[in-house]
Amino acid sequence: MMPDHNASSKSKIAKLSGLVGFSIVTGFLGPWLQGFFDLRLISDSFQPGANGIASTLAAIAFLYSYASSAKKARSLIEGRARNTGIACLVTLVSCLALRSTLEAVTPGMGFTRALWILWFVLFVSVFSLFSGALGYVTRMVQSGH
Repeated sequence: MMPDHNASSKSKIAKLSGLVGFSIVTGFLGPWLQGFFDLRLISDSFQPGANGIASTLAAIAFLYSYASSAKKARSLIEGRARNTGIACLVTLVSCLALRSTLEAVTPGMGFTRALWILWFVLFVSVFSLFSGALGYVTRMVQSGH
């Protein structure tokens, strides 16, 4: 039996059209997404330390979520990915709300320090939760779930 070269070329065309389609969509949405990418989640007074800590914990969260879901059922991995993604969104909104609150109101110094600590924890958590969700999704895609 002869190999079907037509099926192989169709597969290559499908992959290429997927990449081209993705490029077109991201190019089209790019100008509108720039505001999102310029969004400051935390005050510059926490930088650069906050980014270093967030990046380190995000890498650990990705590795943990990916490794811990190695032999789990699809429904469990999907549930963890969904819950982690929802927690990430809630944390992101909380971080933005806290940022706008601290810029508008000047509470007492002790309360302000407590809010700064909370803000820092939320900032780091956003990246860790997002990376954790990506770890679960990556595991689902690679395992063919």
